[in-house]
Amino acid sequence: MPPIFETLGVVGILLGVVVLYLLTCIRVLDEYERGAVFRLGRLIETPKGPGLIMVFWPVDRMERLSLRTRVLDVPP
Repeated sequence: MPPIFETLGVVGILLGVVVLYLLTCIRVLDEYERGAVFRLGRLIETPKGPGLIMVFWPVDRMERLSLRTRVLDVPP
């Protein structure tokens, strides 16, 4: 087998791993949610809004915050 095919195989596998990693970094936030992103344990100042956002796993961590109002029944 010529060496060019072996090189293409290694490059293809690396490219596939990178694409798979980028696809797993995509997060979707609903309209009523905001995302607090922690980069290396420190909070990023601006929260992420609704829609598609990228959270890079080993460096970032995201907590979802709901903006919905909770209603509780108060006994008379």
